[in-house]
Amino acid sequence: MSTAAARRLSMPGEEFPSLPSVSLDVPEGWESFVWAGAVMGVKHRVSTGGFAPNVLVTIERWPGEISDDDAEQVLRQRIQAARGKELDSSRDAEGLSLGAEQRHPQHGTMLVRYRQQIVRHRGMTDAITVIGTFTKLQQDGVGEEVRGIVDSLRVSAS
Repeated sequence: MSTAAARRLSMPGEEFPSLPSVSLDVPEGWESFVWAGAVMGVKHRVSTGGFAPNVLVTIERWPGEISDDDAEQVLRQRIQAARGKELDSSRDAEGLSLGAEQRHPQHGTMLVRYRQQIVRHRGMTDAITVIGTFTKLQQDGVGEEVRGIVDSLRVSAS
């Protein structure tokens, strides 16, 4: 490629802005970890039956300005694709909060808390999703902690 015709694209840059900054409030007994596809993750130090309750944060960048309703529909379709059953949902000024029940072949019934916030900028949409997962047997021990971590999501975009 000729250097005269080439241009350098950067991320972050004018055409590809940086991803939003995210933060979570994490209580004692939880530790950070890396999971493929997630920008952030924490897991409980104690596992039950080989499963450690965890909370992951993902950020997906979509072209165009996606509506809150369309982003919500994508999340619900993913839950259905996982053969999940929606338990509850609510929306506030920051975004969507949703609870679901899903089956895991090794760990049985899983309870999953979702929090989704949408950031629109420069003709694109960033969907920030927090996913907290624990087994039904772990609900009494960590259910409220997971909900607190998921609900503590703070997003800031440049």
